[in-house]
Amino acid sequence: MGRTEVLHELVARSADRSRQAAAVRQGELELTYGELQALAVQFAAELACAGVGEGQVVALDLPGNVRMIAAMLATGILGGAFLPLDQRDPVARQAALGADFAAAALVTEDAVHATGAAARLDGRPAYVTYTAGSAERPRAVVTGQRVAVDHVEAALHEYRLRPGDRQLQFTPPGSGLAVEEVFTTLASGATLVLRDADFGYEDVADFLRLADERALTVLTLPTGLCEEFGGELARRPKLLLPRGLRLLVAGGEPASAQACAAWQAAARDAGFRIVNSTGPSDCAAERPLSLLR
Repeated sequence: MGRTEVLHELVARSADRSRQAAAVRQGELELTYGELQALAVQFAAELACAGVGEGQVVALDLPGNVRMIAAMLATGILGGAFLPLDQRDPVARQAALGADFAAAALVTEDAVHATGAAARLDGRPAYVTYTAGSAERPRAVVTGQRVAVDHVEAALHEYRLRPGDRQLQFTPPGSGLAVEEVFTTLASGATLVLRDADFGYEDVADFLRLADERALTVLTLPTGLCEEFGGELARRPKLLLPRGLRLLVAGGEPASAQACAAWQAAARDAGFRIVNSTGPSDCAAERPLSLLR
């Protein structure tokens, strides 16, 4: 089999290998790989009817849910680039995002909204994210398919993800780290566990209880939260990590030795590992959006 060049094909291969395995779980809702793939194909047909084609951007105004995952895959099937919007962003930032390009469609919880825009990105774009920047002037980063696939495959090798793993999709959808969470999980045949309405926590004890209830084996957390929780774990040495949790990925800046030591001391599994990662958008060369009209 030839080398995979696009993200959605990594997921399609998982679906081909194990169509009945659990792909996505959110609360009581669970989709198998076969069901997720069928939903993505159906969604792609809906986007095509809205005028989405190769190189065009699809803005996703969605929370981290099954519809978001299906829309990511569907956009890739059509050769487009998805732009996950962070619903926590202020209105000024949202307006700044829209000023950079003309999305062919906007996907919300209720519908696919066609815009009639014909602008296309050059090359083979996978998705668009934005640097934190200021609320008024965030900067666009286009991540191409080849860069995205290379990053996911490298992460799979480093994280040793496998069928049977359960990874939490914790990071806000608008970040490159969230893309890593989604595609490393689904490319490995593991289960992506989406945060549901009950996933609220006040401290590390609450968070670890929720992780245990969902039988998580892999966690990806922003480095700042890893540090915060590491400090709490150091102050509460009787707290232990859930059984089966074998990997913590700290996304962003390197986690401190003190925080890593606290997480390690709380681990039940002698094989527990901590890996520092930056998302594929950070690894890609940043460039402004190049539009072909």
